[in-house]
Amino acid sequence: MSEHSQVVNMYQSEAASVTAELARISQSSVDSLQAQEVDLRQAGVRHVKANSLRAQQSAMVMLQAGEADLDVSSVVYAQANTLSLHSSRAFALRGQNVQVQGGRFGLLLADKVDGEFQVLFSQREAVLIGLLAGLFSGLLFLLGRALFHKS
Repeated sequence: MSEHSQVVNMYQSEAASVTAELARISQSSVDSLQAQEVDLRQAGVRHVKANSLRAQQSAMVMLQAGEADLDVSSVVYAQANTLSLHSSRAFALRGQNVQVQGGRFGLLLADKVDGEFQVLFSQREAVLIGLLAGLFSGLLFLLGRALFHKS
């Protein structure tokens, strides 16, 4: 299902792609969502791009927004100018202004952070993990080529 309109309201449904000025998604799943304003309630979205996003009890894989407000929600990667998180979790966050009231994050990169939160990796640890993962992947690739490459 693909939608393109001024306002999209979804309830207990799913869509591959939604493009709208305003998207209200409740108890639904969307693969790709692009809108000026997004309101998610108990929804799952793989990739969302919005000027303004509000999520309650929702999950996202990738979030790009001007302003994002997450309440008891989870995201793998979020990038926004302004992020406000309440009891939410994320693997990686990047924002200019981040406000947190209880949250856990793998990596947090921000110009300004206010609130109480727990970061699982410091910036130095994240860089080290990335380097080790890249080195390990490269070695596996070379080993696979050496073992399975036929002359």
